[in-house]
Amino acid sequence: NQKPQAKGNANQKPQGKNPKSVVQEQPKRRKNAKK
Repeated sequence: NQKPQAKGNANQKPQGKNPKSVVQEQPKRRKNAKK
């Protein structure tokens, strides 16, 4: 499951605990994080 996440692996290290739920939450957090 971490293969597609390898792109943003830097931000997923602390969130690697829940890779499945992280995938759904990260794209939303990335958009808001930029703002």
